[in-house]
Amino acid sequence: IQNLQKQMDDLQKQFPSWEEVKGQFSDSWSSLEDAVSLDNIQKQLDEAKKTGNSTLQELQKQYDSLSASIDLGSIQDQATSTWEDLQSKGVPLPNLTSVEGWVNNAADTIGDAAGNAADAVGSAVNSA
Repeated sequence: IQNLQKQMDDLQKQFPSWEEVKGQFSDSWSSLEDAVSLDNIQKQLDEAKKTGNSTLQELQKQYDSLSASIDLGSIQDQATSTWEDLQSKGVPLPNLTSVEGWVNNAADTIGDAAGNAADAVGSAVNSA
């Protein structure tokens, strides 16, 4: 968690206009959150398939439900278009590829922490 907080602090220093950008995405913020959630569930689902984790069926249900309710390609296209429009207006934004890499790294860190917590709970329940 401390590593993630440091990454967040560093990104906020590099990207001081983040609140303005979030405001520009306000109409689609919920869709963006859904897209990130879908990506996180996909990663958890892939890991569960590899390890035979007992959460596989629940993750598959979550993935199927969320993927049926959103158009991921459209969300990505809209976000990219908005980002490029902001850059063309002179809003100081980092390169989209570097932000994507940071977000993926942060999502992996959070996913690992959640997986470790789930494993610890499962172990505690099984040993009780």
